[in-house]
Formats: sequence, structure tokens, C-alpha cells
Amino acid sequence: MPIALPRARTSTGSSSSLPQLRPSSAPRTLRNCSSATIDSRSFPSETQRYLDWAKTEDYKLRYIGSLVADFHRNLIAGGIFLYPRDTKNPTKSGGKLRLLYEAAPLAFIAEQAGGRAITDDGREIMDIVPEDLHQRVPLIIGSRQDVDIAEGFFASCY
Repeated sequence: MPIALPRARTSTGSSSSLPQLRPSSAPRTLRNCSSATIDSRSFPSETQRYLDWAKTEDYKLRYIGSLVADFHRNLIAGGIFLYPRDTKNPTKSGGKLRLLYEAAPLAFIAEQAGGRAITDDGREIMDIVPEDLHQRVPLIIGSRQDVDIAEGFFASCY
């Protein structure tokens, strides 16, 4: 039986206390791009192209190694977090992060803060109906503007 995920409310309810995700073009001294690993050779070519572009646009590639810590830094300072499919490891071909415990809860927070969360094939995380308790998905999450730019790089693969 499919499990329904909560959708972000559009009212001003309890979300008013959340900080708004800032696009990387917002005035500040740091632009973050949290990529799941610096060794991007195991990522699809679209991810590698996006990371190369991010380097030329002065994004600082930072990866703490903790999804929550990386997401928190991007929530406060702006930026984007990427954990795409792993082309080198067939057991992670559908992504590594679990939809119900990791991707969907953070996607909910990101949407409440004005951001966006998608998979690397363009599906909105909050629109995915879970098929399995431990279903894994690729995750691209951050400010709406940064995710939209990344989505443009991934559009050729879906």
C-alpha cells in the first residue's frame, strides 16, 4: 500500500519561523555547492558538467559528510546539495538516500523555506509515492533558483 507524504502548506501557518532559502546569487561572500563526494567520476556526466560549471561560477564545493549538517549550512547561507546516482556502484543506481527518512523530510523543510528538492531525473521529491519502506532516491535540494539551474544540466538525461 502506497504511503502518502505530507505536502508543504502554502498558508503562513507555522512556516513563518523558518528561514528562507537564499539563492546563491543573493549578496553574501560564500556560494555553497555540497556534492556527495569530491571524486565525481562515479557521477553521471550531467552531474560532472554541473560541478565543473559550479566551479567556474565561484561556488565553494563543500561536503561535510553529514546530510543534515550540509543541508543546515545551505539553509542558513544558501546553496545546493547534490547526491545523484552512482554510476560506478550498481547497488546505488537508484540513489543512496532513503526517501522516507532523509529525502522527503528535508524536502518538506526546503519547500517551507521557499526552496526545492528533486531527483536527478527531475521528479519532485514530495511527489514521489513510496513503493518500499527503504526506497532510495537521488537528491538535489536547495534554493529554488539553484535547483532550477542544476535541473537544466540534468534535463538531457531524462
